[in-house]
Amino acid sequence: MKAYRILINTQNIQTEFDGAFGHYGFYTTRFVMANDRKEAIFAATELIRNENNFKDMQQNRADDPPRILIEEIEEIDPSEVPQKQITGYTLYAEEDLTIQ
Repeated sequence: MKAYRILINTQNIQTEFDGAFGHYGFYTTRFVMANDRKEAIFAATELIRNENNFKDMQQNRADDPPRILIEEIEEIDPSEVPQKQITGYTLYAEEDLTIQ
C-alpha cells in the first residue's frame, strides 16, 4: 500500500458559527493508506463524512448537501503518516455563495 496526504476543501456547510447561521466551508488534511490515488480519494472522503464533528456541525437539507472537494493529493513516504489521524478544520465563511 501507498501513503497519501490529501488536502480537502469542504463547501456548502450550513451551520451556526459564532452566533451567525450561514454557509461555511473548511480546509483540512487527511492521511490515508491506499493502493492508488482513486482509492485514497475515496478513503479520505469517507473519513470526513463519518467524523462526528462534521456530522454534528452541518444543518443542511437533504437536497443541498455539503460538497467535499479534493484540492491536492500527494503520495508520501509512509513514515510521514501521523500515528493518530489529525481531525481539525480551518473554517471559513462563504460569501455570496450561489449554487447553480
